[in-house]
Amino acid sequence: MTWLLDAGNTRIKVSRLDANGEPTEPQRVDYADVSAWVAELDADARILISCVAANQHRAALSAQLPSHTEWVQTPPEGLGIRCAYANHRKWGVDRWLALATVHARAPAGQGSAVCDVGTATTFDLCDEHGRHQGGWIAPGPLALMQALGNGRTSLPQAASELPEHLGLATDTEEALLYGALHCAIGSIRAAAETAAERNIDTLVVAGGGAELLQPYLQGLKIRIEPELVTRGLADYARTVEKPAQSA
Repeated sequence: MTWLLDAGNTRIKVSRLDANGEPTEPQRVDYADVSAWVAELDADARILISCVAANQHRAALSAQLPSHTEWVQTPPEGLGIRCAYANHRKWGVDRWLALATVHARAPAGQGSAVCDVGTATTFDLCDEHGRHQGGWIAPGPLALMQALGNGRTSLPQAASELPEHLGLATDTEEALLYGALHCAIGSIRAAAETAAERNIDTLVVAGGGAELLQPYLQGLKIRIEPELVTRGLADYARTVEKPAQSA
């Protein structure tokens, strides 16, 4: 069995490949529960991980996951994408996987663009030949609120809990929320405009904040796909042969 792990700064999203080679709906595993999850695995299970978590989480995962775990890294060129960075290792593996899986399914002759809203809000695009053109990184809404509010704030967990309109706030907590949302929405709008300038028809918006922000993105040519990294890992698993384990 093949397991796919998308490790972020809050928790790990765990999926597996089904009988058709497609990823199942991800389940959330807290870092404190990794050992218990590993204990339930078959000894010969294939494990692929995309990890962009802080160093302490990465170290904890390294100590708890089996030694044959495949830590997926961004290559200079792979899955149909050629990295624009002079040092390809500095382009986050999550950003590469997300762009690659979108581009693999894009209409022929068209580039692709992805904006991911999580701890950071990131944007990347490639041309019709899969040549990465670059992108940007901005603070995600929760990270921004925590930075400005000294860690005392949190985002609502559902779109129904968010304000219908982002007007003028009348207290500090509300002002932090509105400001963080405006920053994320502005980044997505800028990403959509940049994509349109490159003749990319639709911006794909992913990440944990994508669906929360959707009500504020009316009028933009976007498509919400929350689990791009998991799908990218599935593409990688189907494309890259499992390394031979040493005896």
